[in-house]
Amino acid sequence: MVEWKLKDIRDGLISASDEAVMKCHRRFHKHRRQMNQGLERIFDDQFCDELDKFAGWKVNRKPPRQIENPKGARPRGWIDGIVEHANSETRVGLEFKVCQFPRMRNNSPKMGTYDVGQLAWDFGSLRDYNLDFAYCVIALHGPFVEANEIDDQTVERWFHNAMYADFQASMLWGYLNKKLKNGPTRRTNKWDRNFEIRSIRQMGFDVPFRRKAKPDNFCRLYSAQRLAVIGLCSRNGSQ
Repeated sequence: MVEWKLKDIRDGLISASDEAVMKCHRRFHKHRRQMNQGLERIFDDQFCDELDKFAGWKVNRKPPRQIENPKGARPRGWIDGIVEHANSETRVGLEFKVCQFPRMRNNSPKMGTYDVGQLAWDFGSLRDYNLDFAYCVIALHGPFVEANEIDDQTVERWFHNAMYADFQASMLWGYLNKKLKNGPTRRTNKWDRNFEIRSIRQMGFDVPFRRKAKPDNFCRLYSAQRLAVIGLCSRNGSQ
């Protein structure tokens, strides 16, 4: 067995992102003009197809969550993918999200925690599984991605600060404010609230953007394809 280093994994995910966007962006935007549902599957399938082409890499797609952590926060459903290498015992979990950037609907903090809340549950769950590394991979589309004269770092900073603003708004006026009366009923118990806050802090969205604060993360802007991809790294459940 050889060591499958995080740098190798990160570089592979970036390469898969580059190839996936080039091959699926037309289909992605055509589908987006008709409906938002189904966008994640278009990106997810193409991304995993590219990973399966790498020498030694293999993606186990949609394994049930309860196999990895039957008593976890989300025992039902599935993990989007677990990547393994033929010459290593290292296992890498993947969860995919597609986000409109900026979000144009359901923007009240009383609706929940917007996109940052969904990411918190995926990220937090990945850390609870028996995995060596894990990534939430987010495909972004919308006006901020299509803005003129921006670069990877700009998108990364904008997205991070948008998630920070979502978190703060929800803490002050929305679901995560434990003193709020008549709040949303999507998730109401203390355990749910604490799990979500802990996950958001682990992602670093409890503070404004700082360059290189999370060096294992990545951000790729594809201006011509009107998409961006962000990878949020989780080392494992104990870190």
